[in-house]
Amino acid sequence: GTDIKPVEIVMFMRAVKSRSFFEQMKGRGVRIIGADDLKAVTPDALAKDHFVIVDAVGVCEEEKTDSRPMERKPSVSFEKLLQAVAFGNTEPDVLSSVAARIARMEFRTSAEDEAKIRTTSGGLGLKDLSRAIVNALDPDTGTPASVQQAVKPLMEPKLRELLADVILSAAPLDSGIAKGRLIVLEWEGHAKWALLKCPCGCGETIRLSLAGERRPRWEVSIGDPDIPTIFPSVRQTAGCFSHFWIEKGSVRWCADSGSPLTQWHR
Repeated sequence: GTDIKPVEIVMFMRAVKSRSFFEQMKGRGVRIIGADDLKAVTPDALAKDHFVIVDAVGVCEEEKTDSRPMERKPSVSFEKLLQAVAFGNTEPDVLSSVAARIARMEFRTSAEDEAKIRTTSGGLGLKDLSRAIVNALDPDTGTPASVQQAVKPLMEPKLRELLADVILSAAPLDSGIAKGRLIVLEWEGHAKWALLKCPCGCGETIRLSLAGERRPRWEVSIGDPDIPTIFPSVRQTAGCFSHFWIEKGSVRWCADSGSPLTQWHR
C-alpha cells in the first residue's frame, strides 16, 4: 500500500462501504515520521502528532460491511453453483464461491485447457472470469449491471461444461480411493473422469478421461452387479509402467507390463 509518512490530511471524496478498506485508507495518515524529516517537507511544522480527516461525502458516518472469505458455499458442488447462476441466481454468496473456485483453477490448468476456455468464453481466461465477478461484488464499485455483465459468460452451457470438466481434471487426486474400486465423476449426467488405484499395488491413482472431446479417452461400461469394463487398455507411461485391461471387473495384464515405453510405443 501507499506509505507516504509526511501525510497529515486524508480526504474522502467518495463512499467507502468496506470496513477494512476504510481502515486501510485512514491508516495512510498514521505513518510516523521524525521531526527533522517532516520539516524537510513542511518547513513550519514542529512534529507530526496527529492527522486530519476531511470527509466530503459522509463516509465516517455510514455503516460499513465486514470482509468475508470468498468461498461461502463450501458444501455446495461446483456443478450446483454453476446451475444456480444459469438459473439467474446472483446472490453474493453464490457468485463469490464461483469466483473463488475459478481462481483456484488458474494455476492448476494446462495451457491447452486455458486456450479452450478463452475460445469458448469469447477471449476471457480463468483470471478474467473470476476477477470480473469479484469486481462486480465490490461494495464500493459494483453495480447490478456489472454483476449481470460478469456472469454473462457463464450463461453459455458449453463454457459451464468446460469449466466443470477442467476443475475435475485439475482437482487433486483422491488418495482415499480404495484398491479395487472405480470412481466415475459426472457432470449433468455425463461421465467425465474415471479414477482408480493402479492394480499393481504401487499406490498411484490413475485418472482416465471419459470426455469425447479429450484425447486420449476411455470408455467405461458397468455390468450387473456394478462390474466395470474399461476400453481400451490402460498404460502407465512412467513409474511402474503397468499395462493392463479391465474386463468384467477383472484385471488382465499385458505382456509388456512393467517395461518402460519403447520408441515404438511412443
